Amino acid sequence: MDIIVSQVKPDIILYGTGWQVNFSSIVKSICIKYTIKSIALIDHWARYKERFFENSLPNAILVMDDIANKKAKELLNTEIPIFQTKNYYIENIIASFSLIENKIFDSIVFISQPTVVDKIDSNAYEYALLEDILAMFNQVVVRLHPTENKNKYNEVIAKFPKKKVSVVESYEEDLTITLSKSKLTIGIGSMALYISYILGIKTVSYISDRHHTPNIPLPKKYILTNLRDVRKLVFEQANKSNLYSKSESFDTVLNVLLKG
Repeated sequence: MDIIVSQVKPDIILYGTGWQVNFSSIVKSICIKYTIKSIALIDHWARYKERFFENSLPNAILVMDDIANKKAKELLNTEIPIFQTKNYYIENIIASFSLIENKIFDSIVFISQPTVVDKIDSNAYEYALLEDILAMFNQVVVRLHPTENKNKYNEVIAKFPKKKVSVVESYEEDLTITLSKSKLTIGIGSMALYISYILGIKTVSYISDRHHTPNIPLPKKYILTNLRDVRKLVFEQANKSNLYSKSESFDTVLNVLLKG
């Protein structure tokens, strides 16, 4: 990264944050070295403090909805400016989904995600989750997380030979295509689950541990600890009012930061 910055000589570095690597500190040291500014983009609603190690805060933080804005201000407790723009990724998803013709909506879509990091653990929560889904429903699409192997759930699926199950890797099929098959989307707490909800698809987060709740902003009634409760739910139109009420254009953000 140092080589790229030395060659390009940018005015600003815009970077995405993660909580499993100390990337913010790397960016901070480079910005100090070359006297440039940085904007950190937070595109989720979890682990805000873990994204910024000591003395690694950027010159500004960018969030993309009202909930993220509020969380960032409360949890980070910093004087650096926090800007909010539209979530252009979700805007594009909504537009792309609307263009899909002949949506099927005939399957249960399981949005998989690993709950154990850096190792394969057959006791990880997602295996039991899929088993519960297959015990209840006959036609299931499993959409894998980009880090998951296509054979991950073979043993679970083999327990249900009469069920119709298809496994989709993320690079094989656009998320909107997978969701166009969904009459009910079930997952844990991934961004894809929230997108399903925003698109107006019946969506639930299923976490059997009552002491853990997902960080995605789903209505509480769609967060289940018993999957069978899904049959009692009355689904309503997704509430999008907390997405963009305070958003500024990205041009405005850049101008403010550069002039500052």
